[in-house]
Amino acid sequence: WRQYSVEFCGGTHVGNTEEIGDFVITSEESVSKGVRRLVALSGVAASAATDLAAHLYAEIASALKAPEADIPALVTTLQRQAGADNVPLRAKRRVQQAVLELQAKFKAFEKTQKQQGVGAIDAGAIAADLVAKAAGGPIIAKLENVTEDQVRSVTDSIRTMVTSYAVMLACAADDKATFVAVVSDDLIKKGLKAGDWVRETSKIAGGGGGGRPSHAQGSGKDVTKIDAALDKAREIAAGI
Repeated sequence: WRQYSVEFCGGTHVGNTEEIGDFVITSEESVSKGVRRLVALSGVAASAATDLAAHLYAEIASALKAPEADIPALVTTLQRQAGADNVPLRAKRRVQQAVLELQAKFKAFEKTQKQQGVGAIDAGAIAADLVAKAAGGPIIAKLENVTEDQVRSVTDSIRTMVTSYAVMLACAADDKATFVAVVSDDLIKKGLKAGDWVRETSKIAGGGGGGRPSHAQGSGKDVTKIDAALDKAREIAAGI
């Protein structure tokens, strides 16, 4: 290694490297020809970065197991989180690898859909239209000619467009009514929980459901009662 010129600049000098505490590299870049620069965090900041990396790894594991239709929204979320300055370089590289895996999985899914005759939808465009029509209020609607996975894709797209939301979307597929609800944290604090909301809504269509306060799904046997069920959803949401 003596054939290379090495400079280590840590700013304020320490009496012992133990004083530095944790140490995490966040980027590696070219400064000039033949010169590379490593940027790192130490101490408390490095510990926080390590915790952030652990969270990202959990998000990646969850994304790899998620339904294919949810992949576009999940990729966007992962890339946004990995773009933070205090994300460890190793975690950023793992996100890049996961994104490639997810994109390949989604392409295969799209190919299968086309072979099965399931029409593709523009989830982002549908979400934008619903957000505009709601004008800041609850987004409650029935989507036509879509699958359950596509309904979830639309709800995921809505979540990336607004910070405060109460969404209940429904569709009729496979001879049953499906309801998907997502609620932002601020409205959960006001008393609207997705699990309870979707459960009461699904009952009107002869079914049930549940889930977390932030997102939940339900189904019903009677597809003719979807409109009535969504009326119930509007009634519940009006109370927040």
